[in-house]
Amino acid sequence: MAFTEYELGFLVGLIEGEGYLFILPRKSGTIETGFTVNNTSEYLLRFTQEILEKNGIKTVFYRYKDMRGRHLPLFMLRVNNQIGIYTLFTELAPRMVAKKEEAMLMLEFLKSRLEARWRHRTRIRPRNAKGQIISNTNPAYQYSERERQIMELYRARRRQKGAIHEGINNIAFGSGDPASNILQRP
Repeated sequence: MAFTEYELGFLVGLIEGEGYLFILPRKSGTIETGFTVNNTSEYLLRFTQEILEKNGIKTVFYRYKDMRGRHLPLFMLRVNNQIGIYTLFTELAPRMVAKKEEAMLMLEFLKSRLEARWRHRTRIRPRNAKGQIISNTNPAYQYSERERQIMELYRARRRQKGAIHEGINNIAFGSGDPASNILQRP
């Protein structure tokens, strides 16, 4: 199935406003890709889940509950399926504004990963007498230099955003000198 213009516009707005795109290294040596959308509206995320799953993209829905009862429950929709993300972002990335660069980097990363998987599946591999593959290193799970660069760019952008927020707080609340404070913290 194909996304309608309404669904694409809705998804772009939701991901740009509430979404988090990630390319993260894991302790196991793998790199995890995906995106999440967090919100307190269960209906909004269920509607989004319906749109994505109708178009063949697998999702996972989480509900976080504040055990003390002080806050509204938080809901999270997560997509980790590389093929689904690649399919979705080929449609969404050209329409994005704020997270366009991140979306394009993710597309480049996923395209490289999917091509590596395909190359690994279609090549002839040496086998022993029992028919088992001799090579114990799977080239589909080895990351290229460009893939590692993309992951580092993602990490740098996240650190930069944190530094920008920290800089804004220093400007707004002062850097320690009471005379330079623009706003007073409560």
